[in-house]
Amino acid sequence: MAGVSAATASKVLNEREGIAEGTRRRVLDAIKQTGYRRSVETAPGRRAAIVAASHGFDSAYSASVVDGMARAVEPLGIDLVVTLARRTDKHDDPTSAEQWLGELVDATGLIMLTGTLSDSMITTARSMSIPLVMIDPIDTKDSRVVSIGATNWDGGRTATEHLISLGHRDIAWIGGLSRSIPSIERRQGYVSALQSAGLAVDEALSVSGDYTFQTGYENASLLLASGQAPSGFVCGNDEIALGVIQAAREAGKSVPGDVSVVGFDDTSAARRATPQLTTVHQPLAGMGAMAVETVLSLSRGAAPPSMHIQLATSLVVRESTAAPR
Repeated sequence: MAGVSAATASKVLNEREGIAEGTRRRVLDAIKQTGYRRSVETAPGRRAAIVAASHGFDSAYSASVVDGMARAVEPLGIDLVVTLARRTDKHDDPTSAEQWLGELVDATGLIMLTGTLSDSMITTARSMSIPLVMIDPIDTKDSRVVSIGATNWDGGRTATEHLISLGHRDIAWIGGLSRSIPSIERRQGYVSALQSAGLAVDEALSVSGDYTFQTGYENASLLLASGQAPSGFVCGNDEIALGVIQAAREAGKSVPGDVSVVGFDDTSAARRATPQLTTVHQPLAGMGAMAVETVLSLSRGAAPPSMHIQLATSLVVRESTAAPR
């Protein structure tokens, strides 16, 4: 139909170089007109599949969420396909969005873990009738996409109230991406707890980076070396908190003797840490299972109970927090 060879069609489907734009457009138009499905051959008895995509699965957080998805699909006889998402900036182009989603068109639905999606990606998914759910997206403002997360504000407030109840007054915040909605909400909870206790919010003690060990380590090192070193840290996730603990050790301070640290997520790393990490538990596996349930519900044409689903958080007190000396 496109008037090209199979080799040329293959190059277009796999985003190879050396294809004229007009040729590429003809192949994509033919795919759309014929309803061609390239990701897998549809065969009698073929199992349904849900695709989980992310820009990276190299954290304990991601492993816990994906484990929840896998456990949810296993008894249903549904496959879980885990793939790296292509960079969002490419998806600003409708053609690129069509190409990537065209590879997933045989999937029952798509779950995007963290990150963000362009308007073209969302619009194309809807036009292809691909149910789309996001877990902990950077931005939850788009009312067309169902998002699943935790009660981040409440978690940030509870973590900070815990340190205040122990007697801490100089409490720092080290968060993840400054534009990330979960990180913003957790920091707002931190601020609310300080204000409710009549404590000043010192902007010099509030910093952001990304959700990594290095962010916690570098920022805590600077704060602990300053003239107003905090006695407590509330962190945007467990990885950041582990970086803070390392920085405290290198600064000659004990945890929790000199510095108390609270994380967020309650990953397996929190339980293996020395000392074991006090953290805000969010049901990561439950979020993965909820995403599967929601995708399946959307695929059946049902309306979601809410466009922004939040699961409850709770504080898990372990060994990294104590009253200040």
